[in-house]
Amino acid sequence: MSEENDQKFLQTLIQELELDSKTNFNSSLDEIGWDSLSVITVIAVFDEVYSITLTADKLKDCKTIKDLADLSKV
Repeated sequence: MSEENDQKFLQTLIQELELDSKTNFNSSLDEIGWDSLSVITVIAVFDEVYSITLTADKLKDCKTIKDLADLSKV
């Protein structure tokens, strides 16, 4: 997918999860307070931005926001 979609994913995630504006692709999921609500939100945002449906199982190995965005390239 495109850099444009990746940026849209990041910005939408920041907005939906009410994250600090300094959050970036290198931010760890632990830093952003990753929890079950975050998982549901990421699945919804991912579908909206990339038109790809993820399962929670695919998120289990992700450590950073970049890892999440990279799932669109698999």
